[in-house]
Amino acid sequence: MTMLIRQRLDFAATHRHGPRGAAGRLHGHNFQLTATVAGERQASGVVLEAAALEARLAELRQAEVGNESVDALWLMAQGGWPAGVTAQAVTLVETSGDGSTIEQGQRLYVSPGYFSAAHRTHAPRLSDAENRTLYGICDNPAGHGHNYRVTVWHPTLERVPAAVWAEFDHHNLSVDIPALRGRNVVTEAIAALIAERVPGAERVRVRETDTFYAEFKPASGAYNLGRRFTFSAAHRVSDPGLTESENWARHGRCAQAGVHGHDFALEVVVGAAGLDPLTETAFDLGRVDQATAAVLAPLHEADLDQDVPWLAGQISTPELLADQIGDRLAVALGGALRAVAVAAVPDHEAWHIRGNDGKR
Repeated sequence: MTMLIRQRLDFAATHRHGPRGAAGRLHGHNFQLTATVAGERQASGVVLEAAALEARLAELRQAEVGNESVDALWLMAQGGWPAGVTAQAVTLVETSGDGSTIEQGQRLYVSPGYFSAAHRTHAPRLSDAENRTLYGICDNPAGHGHNYRVTVWHPTLERVPAAVWAEFDHHNLSVDIPALRGRNVVTEAIAALIAERVPGAERVRVRETDTFYAEFKPASGAYNLGRRFTFSAAHRVSDPGLTESENWARHGRCAQAGVHGHDFALEVVVGAAGLDPLTETAFDLGRVDQATAAVLAPLHEADLDQDVPWLAGQISTPELLADQIGDRLAVALGGALRAVAVAAVPDHEAWHIRGNDGKR
């Protein structure tokens, strides 16, 4: 099973920004550099050693960041990995979220947007009782609101015009936006409409809350929904057959002596080729929540190495957790499951990819 490992490095650097290919005025930013690599999970529980991944990011980090840096970083990232590990993506963004990425050779600008708006979650083709059952208080006729955060990936447009966000900001989307009037104004509908407003976008992700986003891919008309969960657990990531220094090289801070714990972050991604004609949604989030709660029940407030039978005798790395949780969620969610990610610390994620969608 293919796994993606995503490692992030935060740093501050000088920067020249002008029209592409031209040097601008020297100034500075805080940046995030993210490298994503693909490989198979080894018997050691990891795709590659933590020390090797951190060392490669340190090599990629540049003191001065110019307009073409992501291209140079991508070239640098092509070699130097252990056998069986390949670079999938390199992303360089400022703290604001503006930046660039190269994903499997495709260069894209990353452009963020923000707006606050109200809406009502109500499917016109369902009865009032069915809507209340599905959406609860979100079906309130008076509406409710969110602070939406949007990311647009585009091959040529460096920044989405502010007018795009102004159309939605401080409006009731169900009432004030003609293109959404009379529809179920779910996050999928908003993502698709923003894609219309930004022709040529490769994909649009709308984050409604910290725990939910919808992503639309205009070329295929497909949707992904991402749901974020947490569980608190203890573990020790250590191979008894290795020395202390070898364990530190392979597993980093999690190899320290004794048991320690995390608030683990889990992201579950489901997808669909289009929307359900009755609900105008890509997938029933209630099913995702129910299936995930069942899988996480034995993990929450547990010692992963002692209390969970399906982890017994294995090294409880994020890679192992992503694999095992992904396999169990697939039983309940079937072919709709696209990916599962587990992070023990914010700057390192292990992605268990299912199906053909390896772009995360």
